[in-house]
Amino acid sequence: MPDKEETCIKFYTCDAPLCPLTNQHPSRVWYEDEPICKQAPYKETPFVVMQRSLRNKRVRDTEHAYTYKEIIDECKKQGMLKGKVKK
Repeated sequence: MPDKEETCIKFYTCDAPLCPLTNQHPSRVWYEDEPICKQAPYKETPFVVMQRSLRNKRVRDTEHAYTYKEIIDECKKQGMLKGKVKK
């Protein structure tokens, strides 16, 4: 059975280092100047929306490597995930 991310039609040609379809290995990271998922079914997921938000912030930190967990934690802080309250 394939991983969830392998069900994406662009899985083998995608340039995005983190996929919104699956939990990522802790060593995989994303920098603000790297590609983000552009596939229509996934581009409005909280994960991808948060990546765009981080990329578009006023002061960019292209040296910081975001892990999957950091991006999900930021989604939770912003109340973007079901059942989470915005603080």
